[in-house]
Amino acid sequence: MKWGGYVSLFVIALLFVADLGATYFLCSFTRTPNEGAMHGNLGSIRGDLQLYHLAEGNYPDSLNDPRFRGRFERLADLPECRTCIHKRTDEVFYLTSAQYRSGALKDEGGWAYVNEGANKGAVFINCTHTDSRGRQWSSY
Repeated sequence: MKWGGYVSLFVIALLFVADLGATYFLCSFTRTPNEGAMHGNLGSIRGDLQLYHLAEGNYPDSLNDPRFRGRFERLADLPECRTCIHKRTDEVFYLTSAQYRSGALKDEGGWAYVNEGANKGAVFINCTHTDSRGRQWSSY
């Protein structure tokens, strides 16, 4: 009887460890496609900002500016920012060039946009966590 209790405990512990491994594998398996989509969305926003800059001679003050959003059909709505750490959102955190250079991020997810100063037009992901490659999301 004594060994039966230990065997049952061992089997339960083994199943728990196997479940953790499967959960980690599935999370990492689904994380990579989301990261690729995020890089694509960021590239689309940056591309449209460059086109806007070429047409207007400056960058918009806001990513929600109707002149910016209405100019390009593919950005009628900002895409959601999905970092797997924060909630899915299309919210934009605005900062100045000084804040951008000092790295003053809120780390809330969503997009970050520099809307004044020498770095106006810079857009990146408002997250200081790392992706599956170990790079900070905000470094892209």
